[in-house]
Amino acid sequence: MKKSILVKFSLIPALLLIPTILWAASTEISGMPWWGWPTALFFTTFFMGVFGV
Repeated sequence: MKKSILVKFSLIPALLLIPTILWAASTEISGMPWWGWPTALFFTTFFMGVFGV
């Protein structure tokens, strides 16, 4: 039971972080650094895998 509460608390910053990364990446498409999209995709898939979303 305690573990599921921890997961929910961990999920809140992740849910806030992912759209921020994606928004920052999408606004910088023209002059985007090479690591922008791979980083966004990695974090998205990583958190989806960890939390089973």
